[in-house]
Amino acid sequence: MMTLVDVNFDRSEMLLHIHNGKSVVKQQISSEQINSIQFGKETVKSLFMKKTLPKVEIHLKGKDDPLILQSGKNKQSGEQAHSIIRLFAEKNDVPLEG
Repeated sequence: MMTLVDVNFDRSEMLLHIHNGKSVVKQQISSEQINSIQFGKETVKSLFMKKTLPKVEIHLKGKDDPLILQSGKNKQSGEQAHSIIRLFAEKNDVPLEG
């Protein structure tokens, strides 16, 4: 599972900073590449406790598996990251779910 670190966007592209377990990578996604964006929550185990964290699934054209991002180590709170992604989707007419 990839962890979302930071989200930025301009007029037609979204720049995601993602921690993939080893390092932080940047991924640019244009609005034309996105089929839909789905918001949800996921329960993860953290030491001896379970936490419910927000997650985002970005379904890309030409790929079977969605890009699943989990909020956790991000500069913004999970709610801020979700609102940024939601705003990007609304401005670029990307279908939203959840």
